[in-house]
Amino acid sequence: MDRIIIFLSLIAVSTATHVEKTEEFLGYIPSVSTCTTLEKRYEIYCQQDETVHPYRQKAQEFCESRGGTLANIKNPEEDAEIRDFIYANKMDSRNCVPNNGFWIGLHDGDGEEEGNYKWGDGTTPCYFNWAIGNPNNNEKKNATSGQDCTQLWCRRNKGILWDDDYCDFRPKGIICEFIDECGCVVEVE
Repeated sequence: MDRIIIFLSLIAVSTATHVEKTEEFLGYIPSVSTCTTLEKRYEIYCQQDETVHPYRQKAQEFCESRGGTLANIKNPEEDAEIRDFIYANKMDSRNCVPNNGFWIGLHDGDGEEEGNYKWGDGTTPCYFNWAIGNPNNNEKKNATSGQDCTQLWCRRNKGILWDDDYCDFRPKGIICEFIDECGCVVEVE
């Protein structure tokens, strides 16, 4: 399977930012730079190979093998930037994600109480962008644990919103997050 790698940078702490465009892979890729301590960077991949089980766990292992984790989308600005980038590069198409979604780091599994969502880094979310009727923990395809993982759900003409899904029912695209040291230099007078 051909993988499309897309780099998207966002800032974890926002101060005096400016946006510059750089040309890579699929045209113009937004990158934001600032003089802060940490920078969030994302890599967005089209759908996993169908033979790589369990899908969500293997997506997390893939991100970790690259030095990151599944994306922790902690505010509306990060969410909008990722969605806008997916739209701009037509990554919401069936050519990229035939099963209509991208894995992110939000989950309510690991023996926790149902509906007690955590990000992969263990933090409790303060921001959600659920599709209408979600999370619903549908148990039709897995009565044991239901839907404990979260995807960015790409529904034609309905937007890209969050949806709880089965962790190993269908392969998805992957959004990896990386925290990088900022390479900015602060000038001192």
